[in-house]
Amino acid sequence: MNQTVSNSTVESSSSIFNYGKWREGFLQAILIGAGIFGFIALTANFISGASPSDLITYSTAFAILLLAILIPFPYWFKALVFLILEYALAISGFLDTGLWGDSRVFLLALVVTACLLFSPLAGIITTILGTLTTILFGSLILTAQYQLTNANMPPGSLADWLTGVLTNILLSVVVIIGVRLVQGEFDRAREQAGAVLQRIQEESKNLESRVEERTSQLSQKSEFLRSAIFIARSLAELQNVPTLLEKTAQLTADLFGFYHVAIYLFDKERKVAFLQAASSVVGNKMMEKGFQIESNPRNVTGYVSEQGKFYLGVDPQDDKTRLISEGKLETSHSELAMPLNARGKLLGIIDFQSKESRTFNDDEMEILQSLADQIAISIDSAHLISDTQAYVSELQSLTSKQTRGVWEQHLKNRTLIYQYTPSGTKSIDPSVNKGNPKEGMQIPLRLRGQEIGQLVLQSQQAVKWTDRERDVAEKIATQVALALDNSRLLEETRQRAIQQQTVNEISARLSRSLDIDTLLRTAARELGTLPDVVEASVVVGEAKASEGSDGHH
Repeated sequence: MNQTVSNSTVESSSSIFNYGKWREGFLQAILIGAGIFGFIALTANFISGASPSDLITYSTAFAILLLAILIPFPYWFKALVFLILEYALAISGFLDTGLWGDSRVFLLALVVTACLLFSPLAGIITTILGTLTTILFGSLILTAQYQLTNANMPPGSLADWLTGVLTNILLSVVVIIGVRLVQGEFDRAREQAGAVLQRIQEESKNLESRVEERTSQLSQKSEFLRSAIFIARSLAELQNVPTLLEKTAQLTADLFGFYHVAIYLFDKERKVAFLQAASSVVGNKMMEKGFQIESNPRNVTGYVSEQGKFYLGVDPQDDKTRLISEGKLETSHSELAMPLNARGKLLGIIDFQSKESRTFNDDEMEILQSLADQIAISIDSAHLISDTQAYVSELQSLTSKQTRGVWEQHLKNRTLIYQYTPSGTKSIDPSVNKGNPKEGMQIPLRLRGQEIGQLVLQSQQAVKWTDRERDVAEKIATQVALALDNSRLLEETRQRAIQQQTVNEISARLSRSLDIDTLLRTAARELGTLPDVVEASVVVGEAKASEGSDGHH
């Protein structure tokens, strides 16, 4: 479409500023106009009864004019025919009326049309021709060698003929100069307009080129963005770090057209980068061998680690500014290494390598850096999820152990068994065997992964329990275990409250005693009132417990 617009612009400009086409149109217009006036004049001569010679002359001229109009002759031929007709009319005027008719008008018209249809040089030639013709007829008429066909016209004097010649020359010169100036201005205007149009066309072509270039850049940027978004969505579904790294390297290489993509992760001190994933066969072999890079300022790894920004290496490059890249493959001609930063911490480096000398614009670098940041966030999130799962598993294990210990202490020296029969609910002795439990349905009472008891259901007849009944029983067992644990917690809380109350009361009584003996006596008496205390002693200073004493000190 742009090419069509440019072609139409060129065609329109050539049609506007082409002087040759303008002259052709002008010639055709004056030929048609002359043909109309010639037809009118010829008709008038026939009506007025002109002489046969005049009728023949006018008819011949009109016929020639009509052929020039209708037949597609070359331009120069048509223009020459028109000029000859004008010259013939001027000669006819001289023959008929001499100096006093319209002969000089036709000669002046001959000069004007010659300038317009050809050039000012043609005007000069027609001026000379008209002057010589006027001089020729003037000499013939003044010397009486030729008699005018119109007897009523005087031959004129030499002064009249000189005046006529000079007047025609003067008017012809004015016309030539005027036409020359007009044509010069017109040519300059045409050249200026052509130059302006050429600049416009060049700017249009440059603009089209820039638009195409920008469109290509936007298209490439859009493709980069779609690839980056696709990779980010794919990584969001992964929680296993090795799988995440492997898929990241492969997707990045496939979607962005890299020959080799490698992901390195640093140790805690950021001194060594270990190859964790690679997209190429060579890279996988390097990873199997445990490839690693020690970070130092002279290599790419150290540069990215210390500077915290990307490194781009493209061949050919100045050896003085090139950094050492231990992980670069021999077939690679360009390398781009970017840091993997997450939460302000450098996790590793992603290394892009291409077989071509590839350069990147600012938009592509920004997209690749955003992708690297997203990869780092995904790696960090996967690590956090793994650590969280480990912490949760450890917490569950500790909770399970604590639950077991608490219930073992709670059930120490006692076993609680309650049985429901048609006669009611009662507590039974664990040593008494009431029926065979194996005949019923046994559901363990589990609390935080630990079995704290058992729920046994027996029927009067030997029946097979359905899955629905077992499911209901398991749900009830779960609720019973939670209720038992809540009851235990409530009992422990009540005991702690009683103990705290006892401590507060003893502290209050002791605070009312000011004498040391009274205070010690009060302390011994209060301690003796505690449950399971047979004897209480309060000793101040060094003392030996009396033999056989069974008290608490």
